[in-house]
Amino acid sequence: MTQQAMRAAHPVTCLIGGLFLAAFAAVATGAGAPWANLVFVSGVVIIWAWLSALCLHLYRHAAPRHA
Repeated sequence: MTQQAMRAAHPVTCLIGGLFLAAFAAVATGAGAPWANLVFVSGVVIIWAWLSALCLHLYRHAAPRHA
């Protein structure tokens, strides 16, 4: 991953992590409320989408290995 790509991914990763933390806090304090469960599920979907996009980027830009 280039330095420029790492600099661009860092703030997004921090933002996504903060959103996931907020979603986890919502489900922890929501006492089983439907809105809290929806917020948590949304947070899980967002974090998995970001991880998938990041892994796909790293996979596409990985150096080929020669046998």
